[in-house]
Amino acid sequence: MVLLPGPKKHVKACAGWVRTGFDIDSNVGIMLVAAKPISEFIARHPSFKILALCFLLIIGMSLVAEGLHVEIPKGYIYFAMAFAFLVDLIQMKTVPKAAGFK
Repeated sequence: MVLLPGPKKHVKACAGWVRTGFDIDSNVGIMLVAAKPISEFIARHPSFKILALCFLLIIGMSLVAEGLHVEIPKGYIYFAMAFAFLVDLIQMKTVPKAAGFK
């Protein structure tokens, strides 16, 4: 005799899918609202574009290292990213924009 799960399990599973759908939709909405201000900020401050690419490179290298079973402490990665971000913020506030550079 095969026992099938009761209706309570199906209701819980359905509620989980509804919640997941709501989470995905709300996150997509947030991204749609935030895309324009973020792209305008990046257009005004191109150094942040390079910083973001460097962050992606660091994350990619750490994922490759983990795939090769080389453990890099996350604190080192987070500190390097935070330090680079702080330096870029200080540079943005203190160094004036060049006249011919948009």
